[in-house]
Amino acid sequence: MKIISINIRGLGGGHKWKYLKGILASEGVDMICIQETKLSDLQPSSCYNLWGDNNIDWVSKPVVGNSGGILTIWHKNKFKLAKHIAGESYIGVFGEYCNSVNNVLTPVAVFNVYSSCNFNEKVKMWEELINIKMGVGCSHWCILGDFNAVRK
Repeated sequence: MKIISINIRGLGGGHKWKYLKGILASEGVDMICIQETKLSDLQPSSCYNLWGDNNIDWVSKPVVGNSGGILTIWHKNKFKLAKHIAGESYIGVFGEYCNSVNNVLTPVAVFNVYSSCNFNEKVKMWEELINIKMGVGCSHWCILGDFNAVRK
């Protein structure tokens, strides 16, 4: 499964949609996880136009104030959604990845994170994700996004 994660720092400008569309076309992506969309109202036509195909689905978390916004889009032929959940700083999708080489369906969980800079909120997010992982019988997990973590 080919997944791209990107913090776009606002999807308002047409040049950013064009940039993302180019990545999707050139990389053969199955799913894209976008952080910091800064969108409060996402239109279906925008997602279809971005992917260049109507055979997609998505989940999103709108902007809060002047920051945030999370968007996960996938091709329906590659990922079959079973359920999704959302927390303060993440969206999680559970489903099956379809490997087109041998048509094997693999259960997978993908979490798109846009973490707070606040340490206590980060701790809360990780505790939530650990509890979700312990309660769900899926062995294949991918947690990606913008963790707002500084190494040095």
